[in-house]
Amino acid sequence: MSDVTVTLQGSNTVTVTSPTNSTVSVSSAPAPGLTITTQGVRGPKGADGAAASQGATGPAGAAGPTGAAGPTGAAGATGPSGPTGPAGTTGPAGAAGATGATGPAGATGPAGAAGATGPAGAAGATGPAGADGSDDVFSQDYVLNIPDEGGVKKSFGKYLNGDTVPSNGKTAVEVLTGAFVDIVDPTITSFSVTDPDYSASATTPTVTLSWSVTNNNAPAGAALTIVIKRKLTTQSDSSYTQVYTESYSAGASISGDTTTNSQTLSAFPTSGFKYKLEVTDDQTGTGTITDEDTSQASYNDPGVSVSLDRVTNSSFTDSGTGESDTNREVGNNDSDITIAVDRQTSGVNITEVRLYRSGSLIKTFGSGTGVQPGDHDYTFQDTTISNTTGVVTYKAQVDDEKVITTHRLTLRNLATVYST
Repeated sequence: MSDVTVTLQGSNTVTVTSPTNSTVSVSSAPAPGLTITTQGVRGPKGADGAAASQGATGPAGAAGPTGAAGPTGAAGATGPSGPTGPAGTTGPAGAAGATGATGPAGATGPAGAAGATGPAGAAGATGPAGADGSDDVFSQDYVLNIPDEGGVKKSFGKYLNGDTVPSNGKTAVEVLTGAFVDIVDPTITSFSVTDPDYSASATTPTVTLSWSVTNNNAPAGAALTIVIKRKLTTQSDSSYTQVYTESYSAGASISGDTTTNSQTLSAFPTSGFKYKLEVTDDQTGTGTITDEDTSQASYNDPGVSVSLDRVTNSSFTDSGTGESDTNREVGNNDSDITIAVDRQTSGVNITEVRLYRSGSLIKTFGSGTGVQPGDHDYTFQDTTISNTTGVVTYKAQVDDEKVITTHRLTLRNLATVYST
């Protein structure tokens, strides 16, 4: 082996191991701080160690790329022929050849049977309207001169002798139409609305409206339409609002048709509702006719009557006339008094009945003391009259729930007992 020579530069430390029997030399002095370590001569190679056991087989490596195909070999000998395959599909027809000359016409065959009739064709468009009749017009109006004769009254349609027929500027058809067709307004023959009950409490009554109308233009095919409107009796006519409408078939009059309407009333109502019926037809030249009716809850004072009967009959006679219930012997004053009360307003109850004798209250039928809300007969026996002559006058007062002072009390002069 050759010697190993190391050249040192810089301030590094270098360790050099030389091969066996080689010499290491340094070509220059080391730089300051450089340490040179010289190992001894490498000893001879030791004997080979025992063979190590074989390790496990590693995984197979990836397959290498396929090599290029080799050259094509020489063609083999031709084999025997295979069986014949099926016939292929027919190819497209070739182009037609030129038409040959026309042969002579054959003899005419017999006529075939007639075929079925085909469907009718669609209707053609409507042709233009024909010209109007004569367009000649009259140049003036005419006064009829057709006086009555032999008691027979003559007329030309709706025109009588002496009437002027408005014909100026009109055709004969127009004049005839005007003479024999008279368009007038329909006629309202009836219109009414029922009254609700009067009550001491708020109510929502339902009233019934009914109407009948004559269709004066029925021969001309006129159709009627009615409209019903409503307002408070305290409001102006501009406050009317529609509550019902109905249309009728052409040529029809109206007989007794009806509808209903709901109202809202306060307790002791002081106003009602006014209803208006408006009728029109569809003929040119007619107008709107109207009629009105009022629906008002009304109050009536209760009815009252008084009668009396003697408790004891006396044999007293006066100029041959016996005693009666109203003409008695002095001292025979005891009477059975009956007060008959008739409530005239169903929604207002009777609240108190009082009996007076000669201005003094002698009996009260009130709350808790026998008063009845409706019709009732009240009885009382009066046995406390002093034995005096003269006239005894009874008076009754009937109170109900109505709070209007001028109507709240009903006064009646009762029968009088005469004493002589």
